[in-house]
Amino acid sequence: GGGGPGPAGEVARGRRMRGSAGACRAAASAAASAAVGALGGCGGARMTEVAHAAWEATLRPGAFAVDMTCGGGRDTLFLARAVGSEGRVLACDLQADALASTRSILESRTGDNLAAVRLREGCHSTLTLREAMEGVGWSAEGCGGDGTGASSPPLGRPSLVCFNLGYLPGGDRAVKTTPRSTVPAVELSLDLLGNGGLLSVLCYVGHEGGAEERGAVEAVLMGLSSKDWACSELRTVNRPGCPVLYLAERLSESDETQRMEP
Repeated sequence: GGGGPGPAGEVARGRRMRGSAGACRAAASAAASAAVGALGGCGGARMTEVAHAAWEATLRPGAFAVDMTCGGGRDTLFLARAVGSEGRVLACDLQADALASTRSILESRTGDNLAAVRLREGCHSTLTLREAMEGVGWSAEGCGGDGTGASSPPLGRPSLVCFNLGYLPGGDRAVKTTPRSTVPAVELSLDLLGNGGLLSVLCYVGHEGGAEERGAVEAVLMGLSSKDWACSELRTVNRPGCPVLYLAERLSESDETQRMEP
């Protein structure tokens, strides 16, 4: 998904929506710090690159990442490279064309030491933790797997869940993400993440309904406890219509989350 990367420009605004001091929280904000660094880099960066900087600061070899809107597959490819051959990536999209594009781009990089990638067709608002971890089996039809059809090994919670909202570039612009599905998808993504996990949501505001969707995402994050989450907004203020990146880093787990079964 996503309505195109969009330049970040020269003047950036990085806003911590909720947060507090402390060594633990300073460490947990590494993703936001990396994103701000990319945004303020020489010549400016596209917001997709800013998001990638945050992901890179979060992911480690062997990690598990979920791409909720794989679109053309470039974000999924980045994740597969970041977590490496010992890692796992689940890539979701509502459109079969998006999944086909993602499969194609991954198959063209078979020598790049990529993670095993599972592709899931369906609305991002219907994913469950059990399905994310177990429900979509590995098979020869997947990309980056070993082709044995064997079940994946047990995994912890995802280290990253990311969204690139909007429409599929080059696709039907009438088929796009909306608050009706995005809000519950963001809420369930927050439940998927464990300590140190990162939610990344890139919102496009230049198309009809985009600003409303951005506002709905921000409302969810504004309601999170500052004890458990550090939430940031990154955008440019002198480029109207530029995408807005939201990052939510889990600082601690509530008792309810700790008790959740996959």
